[in-house]
Amino acid sequence: MQPVLNRQFSDAARYAGQQCLVRMEWQEYSRRYAVTQTQGDEALCLRAWQLVAQTRDLPPPPEPGQPAWFGFAPRG
Repeated sequence: MQPVLNRQFSDAARYAGQQCLVRMEWQEYSRRYAVTQTQGDEALCLRAWQLVAQTRDLPPPPEPGQPAWFGFAPRG
């Protein structure tokens, strides 16, 4: 999942030094993830939320029903 999101994160340098932890839950009906919680720098968390919502080819989790946590921490 990380490589797919990283490819979509073309403006990552803008958020260098910031961190965000994103909790995502797989939505079976839509076959996509829903962000259910973020923690960290607000600007980066909003961008991470957008990335998850916009990225259509994310694979389902190995254990459906379990939330997935993903950390965003762009480097400069």
